[in-house]
Amino acid sequence: MAPVSDSAVSTLPSEARARRSSRGRSQADEHELRARWLHDVVLSEVRLALLRLDDRGGSVESARRELVDLDHRLRVGQLNETMLSGGATIGEIVQVYVRRIQGLGVSLAHVTHGPINTIRLESFDAANLQHALSVMTSNALNTGASTVGIELTKDGSRVTVEVVDDAGGFDLDAVPIGRALSNLSNRAEYHNLRRHAAPRGSAVAIDVFIGASTTDGTECR
Repeated sequence: MAPVSDSAVSTLPSEARARRSSRGRSQADEHELRARWLHDVVLSEVRLALLRLDDRGGSVESARRELVDLDHRLRVGQLNETMLSGGATIGEIVQVYVRRIQGLGVSLAHVTHGPINTIRLESFDAANLQHALSVMTSNALNTGASTVGIELTKDGSRVTVEVVDDAGGFDLDAVPIGRALSNLSNRAEYHNLRRHAAPRGSAVAIDVFIGASTTDGTECR
């Protein structure tokens, strides 16, 4: 073994201190980022919730609804960050809207389980699927549904999203231009917005074009 020089030995302590200092700076930077996130995102959302609660009169039901809305906004924010960091699985996207449905006290009739939830979508595709789910579940909830179901199927480069509810249905042709549901059918990423009768109400479905990869790396195209 070659002898270790005195100069090399003398530099070891300083190198160790430099590594410790670097780790310390990294941890400090991470804590600072967390502190900014808490201030800029969480605390601002809490302040907004308090203002809305004041406007609603401060009843227990108003407080519960505002907390549900706050929970949903934070989950959407978390999902957006996940998507921007490299995409998200279909299951991660669907779960945000399942939680909202349940939080509002609406019965969840069914939700798709199985391998489709493990498909990981790139950021752009994940955002498109998230937008479709947001519009379609909001439409069901805003029309007064007491029961909602979410069904997803995949066929090649297409994921079909179907939301079933018991609110009684509506005429798609009567939806005003410019509304979120109408806008879905006017974008290239979506196709074939349709409604049909379901056993306990009606269903709205749309096809979302994707270019995703499954967890084993095979293409969905």
